[in-house]
Amino acid sequence: MLEFQARLPNTIPTSLPVYRLGPDATAISDAGVQLSMLAQRLGMKGRAHESLRSDDWSLHREESWELGVHGRSGAIVGRREGQYLRGSDATFDLNDDRASEIASSFLRRTAIAPVREMRLRGVTHLRTAGGDERANVGREEILDAGVVIGRSVNGTEVDGPGGAAMVNVDATGEVVGFRCIWRPVGESMGRVKIIDPEIAQRGLTAIANRVRGDVLVTKASFGYFEQGMMDRQDYLQPAFVFVYVVRDDEVSYRSVEVVAASERTYELLQGEKRFPVKRKTRRRLEVTTDR
Repeated sequence: MLEFQARLPNTIPTSLPVYRLGPDATAISDAGVQLSMLAQRLGMKGRAHESLRSDDWSLHREESWELGVHGRSGAIVGRREGQYLRGSDATFDLNDDRASEIASSFLRRTAIAPVREMRLRGVTHLRTAGGDERANVGREEILDAGVVIGRSVNGTEVDGPGGAAMVNVDATGEVVGFRCIWRPVGESMGRVKIIDPEIAQRGLTAIANRVRGDVLVTKASFGYFEQGMMDRQDYLQPAFVFVYVVRDDEVSYRSVEVVAASERTYELLQGEKRFPVKRKTRRRLEVTTDR
């Protein structure tokens, strides 16, 4: 059985431009320069005390920061050693609005993502849970706020494992880490006609017919599709994205179907389909015992 908990938007444009994704500003040959400039925007001198390079990654370590850029996708990551995902001695009482302001200001200052494209998606929290097993006493502590900033290109939302940034803000209001997959948009390749959404949804019927169990569509969206950290991508194209859950008695799993939304496609929409976490909470478990 196929059931829709979520459906595509009522209004979908009849055509959209396809964009070439600009020259890879993070090519391995330029990565060192890019990371040095980013370090300067973070308030450092831009002179690494350690640089590492592999087939995929270039790393720049300076003061407390470790910065990296992925050569295939252009993803940029950073973390403060000893602070990222560690929390602080301060109690976390930063509200989501303030955390979002700090994250947005950080992205503007570092020029990691164009301000005109940034759209706030939400805030998650990393919590550590622990306690005393013998006393059956538990405790929970918030370590950071993970502010998720999404992307919109000329009024059209970008979906997929890319096209977003997460900025981690600790209890003191400091940015202690970030991750950004945001490929630069280049020239327009012209407009493409958008196919009938019913055609895209037929693929879900085919899935429901061949799998064992019931199929529940939990998310349905239309927009540009940006691939993930491990993928090379040369064009930004429109797509229909369906997230669905298959349930068979006590067994269930979550999957995604991505359908090119135009009559003409410039490259396959493939690669790892990792989507941003929609939950409001991220957890890390720590259990201590009184010996």
